[in-house]
Amino acid sequence: MTDNIVKKVCKELGITQKELAERLEVQPSAVSNWSKGDIPKMAELALKLMLENKDLKETEKSPCMPINVLNYLTTQGYQIIKYKNKSDEFGQTIKLTLFKGH
Repeated sequence: MTDNIVKKVCKELGITQKELAERLEVQPSAVSNWSKGDIPKMAELALKLMLENKDLKETEKSPCMPINVLNYLTTQGYQIIKYKNKSDEFGQTIKLTLFKGH
């Protein structure tokens, strides 16, 4: 049996499901449904990226390099249509527009 990714993300990041919902800008009820196994592919991808980002930060002892995220997305079959990278005093923000081919 595989680990529940919602519970794993919450445990790894030290946050509640409500806080996870706030970070992903979704309703807490959506995260609750996901924790029961009814998870959309894009939500699952976002959760996996959150875990990977945490792992990369711990491994590299520095902020995640955008190329790592981009490589992961392309290996998952996503094409990046639009990419915007912004750094400020709060850190780095990446905005992506994605397309997943068949």
